[in-house]
Amino acid sequence: MRIDLLDAMLDAGIRPAKAGFAPVLDGKPQRFDTEGRAGKKDGWIYCHTDGRDAWGAFGDWKTGQRENWCSRNPSTMSAAERAEFAKRRAEVDAAVEAERAQMAARAAAKADDLMAKGRPVAADHPYVVAKGIKPAGAVQLRDMLIVPARRDGVIVTAQCIQPDGRKTFLTGGSTSGASLVLGSLANAKTVLLCEGWATGCTLHEATGLPVVVGFNAGNLPALAERMKGKLDADIVVCGDRDPNEVGQKAAQRAASVFGSKGRAVIPTFTREQETAFAATHDGTLPTDFNDLAAVAGLEMVKKQIERRENAEAGVHREVVLMRGSDIKIEPIRWLWDGWLARGKLAILAGPPGVGKTTLTMALAATVTTGGLWPDGTRCPPGNVVIWSGEDDPADTLVPRLRACGANMDRVLFVDHVRSGDGIENFDPARDMGMVQAAVDLAGGASLAILDPVVSAVTGDSHKNTEVRRALQPIVDFAAANSCAVVGITHFSKGGAGKDPLERVSGSIAFGAVARTVLGAAKVKDDDGETKRVFMRVKNNIGPDDGGYEYDIEDGVKVAEGVHASRVQFGERIEGSARDILAEPEGGDDTEERRDAKAAKAFLASVLSDGPMPSKVMLTDSREAGYTEKQIRHAAKKLNVVISKNGMKGGWTWAMPPVFVSEDAREDGEDARFRNRESSASSAPSRESSANETAVDWEDF
Repeated sequence: MRIDLLDAMLDAGIRPAKAGFAPVLDGKPQRFDTEGRAGKKDGWIYCHTDGRDAWGAFGDWKTGQRENWCSRNPSTMSAAERAEFAKRRAEVDAAVEAERAQMAARAAAKADDLMAKGRPVAADHPYVVAKGIKPAGAVQLRDMLIVPARRDGVIVTAQCIQPDGRKTFLTGGSTSGASLVLGSLANAKTVLLCEGWATGCTLHEATGLPVVVGFNAGNLPALAERMKGKLDADIVVCGDRDPNEVGQKAAQRAASVFGSKGRAVIPTFTREQETAFAATHDGTLPTDFNDLAAVAGLEMVKKQIERRENAEAGVHREVVLMRGSDIKIEPIRWLWDGWLARGKLAILAGPPGVGKTTLTMALAATVTTGGLWPDGTRCPPGNVVIWSGEDDPADTLVPRLRACGANMDRVLFVDHVRSGDGIENFDPARDMGMVQAAVDLAGGASLAILDPVVSAVTGDSHKNTEVRRALQPIVDFAAANSCAVVGITHFSKGGAGKDPLERVSGSIAFGAVARTVLGAAKVKDDDGETKRVFMRVKNNIGPDDGGYEYDIEDGVKVAEGVHASRVQFGERIEGSARDILAEPEGGDDTEERRDAKAAKAFLASVLSDGPMPSKVMLTDSREAGYTEKQIRHAAKKLNVVISKNGMKGGWTWAMPPVFVSEDAREDGEDARFRNRESSASSAPSRESSANETAVDWEDF
């Protein structure tokens, strides 16, 4: 059990500094040094054992990381055992929270003491000189600078800055939502929000505006949430220009919290300024407004802030070009190797009744527990964000997650939106940007599930441009969080025999924007038996074939009187989705007739409002999920008149004034157009008016 616990710690990135470290399972807190932090005792374990099972938690006080652990998978426990395990975990949670609160209190007390003992910062302090700042809001204790972080006006921790620029926060203290204010916020019309203390001092000196220092990029959205509604001022978030865009994205997210009153500003540098800065900073490129002051002066800092401050409607837009030589090559980061990529959107499509939602609950359970994927590889534990517009968490999703053994502490359901004093329903098409701040406060996410993904589209889900525009906030959310996002949708009707990618319901943009498309379906094996398959349909960044069989196990008891279904993965499948899903269950003559009937009803409905250009007709039909062959066959059945307006006019589709019904045809022949006569021995007439030319299907 100790080896299993140590493996879980290593998988979570918490590495003891001491070789041969042995966890102690005695129900008491165990502190240890982590790799690269000798003497700090940042790592901790709080675990129990009854001789058969072991359970508890571990983490890192420095980073705030915390992971639950159990030697057994909860999915293998009986209901009584799970209830006992939940009770034990609650006891661990209480103990860990008590320890965290004690450490936070000690950090706050120590920060108060350091501030009381400090003196004004000397103008010749090496860090102050190196940064070229007028120090504000901090004190000096011997050769160390002490920068306080306050929450609700109370010091909660402090940043300690050494003469050489090394920075540390007091162990146990939390900076989430904490800040340092430079200047007065009273009656301020404009307030600046930034990351670091030195940058804040530069901005305050250059503009004379009050500045709120958040200490790091990750804290900016959380700090923005705390500031929201407390200031009647415009908020300018002054982000860093980081090579990996962490600073830029954090600034944008923080600015979005303030709506029309917030905007993000990122410093810009000329090539000459970058070269000059790198020459005196060991090749490092400039990133923040303090760096801008170093190479261009305080006046340039003020100009860049004011240029955006005075822009029409508070918006400054500019095209930013990136040199290829400045882009750092990065590998694809996989949550599940070859299947779910971090920072990317995936689509899971399939017909109704195959268990798509249950499948995603199984994926969520694997992520929350750090469990094994179907291929046997282990998933690092992480949070999962779920929004469902179709299933209730209380009676459907939570029971299914529990049936799969999910760690419910790591499951985050998107519930509602607070707006002033009221509550609004969450609308993914409108509110996706606000999820970012909430997820940051919850400690990030490894996986997000949207069911159905079409709900993110406010316009026509069959129009390529509108779908691409609507999906972009989801793609941005995935990239900003290094989070895999899975959107659930359906296969369109009438797709038997088609490429599965073409069967994804709605616009082709759903399959095009997603880097990975997964498919779930029922198929028949060689013996005629029905089985469920989970396949890779498309993968732009990895293998695009193969899959797994799976079964739905119903009636799993998760609580008294509550039963749910769960997925059990089976054998691996070789081959392409196009081959395996070519004939889904039910793909017989009955289904083909049903598809033909649906295509006919669609065509009659579309043309009921009047004639339609041929190109528009065929495009709309494809986007509705019908092949050109199906729609042409339906047109024949309905006696649709296809005509050309003059020699240079386009082709038009229209319903005839009267058409022969299908029931009136005894031999199933295709109907003839009313404006031409036919017989077994004569060719169709080509007579037409001057403005309209009737055509045969073979000519069109």
